[in-house]
Amino acid sequence: FWWLPLLLWVLVPKWSWAYRNNVLESTLALFCLLSVLLVVHGLRATDWRKAAMFAGVAAAAALLAFLAKGPVGLFVLAAPVLLVPAFARIGWRRVMTAQVALAAAFALLLAALLAWPDAREMLAFYWQKQVVGRSGVSGADSGMLFELVKKLAPMLLLLAGLRLWVRRDGRPGGIARTRCATTSSESCASAPSPR
Repeated sequence: FWWLPLLLWVLVPKWSWAYRNNVLESTLALFCLLSVLLVVHGLRATDWRKAAMFAGVAAAAALLAFLAKGPVGLFVLAAPVLLVPAFARIGWRRVMTAQVALAAAFALLLAALLAWPDAREMLAFYWQKQVVGRSGVSGADSGMLFELVKKLAPMLLLLAGLRLWVRRDGRPGGIARTRCATTSSESCASAPSPR
C-alpha cells in the first residue's frame, strides 16, 4: 500500500491545480518524494552497496529539488533521522551512516555542479537575488512560526505516542515490555501488562 498516500495526495484539488499550472512546487514535490522514497529503500537495504547506491540517487534527487525551488528542497537531507519513528527495527548506527552518506553525496554532487563556471555564476546570481534578497525577517514572521508549530504539534505528539506504544520489534507492548526485555524477570512481574 505504498501508493495510497501518493494517490490521496494527487486527489487533493489544490495539488492538481498546481500541476496543471506548472507551479515550482510540482517539481519540488516530485524530487522530494523521490529522495525520501530512496532514503527509505536505503534504510531497508541489507547490502551496504545497495544502501550507498540509494543514498547517491537520493542525494541527486535532493540536488534537483534544491535546483527546482531553492533551499526549501534541502529538508530531505534530514530524512534518515526523521524516518526513525517509522521503522520498528533500525539502529542509530544505520541511520547515522545513511545520514552521513546522503549529506556527503549531496555535497559531492553540488561541488561537481559548482565546478562548472556557468552553473556557479547562475547559482551565485540566484542566491543573491532570490534567497538573500528575500530573506528579510519581519515581526509578522514569528507569528507564522508559532502557527506552524501549533499545526504540527498534534501530529508530532501522536507520532511520539505511537512510538512509545510500539515495541522495537513492531508489536504492541510499549515501554514497560521493552524495559522488561532488558531486565530480570522478577522486576518484570510487577510491570503492568498492556492489553
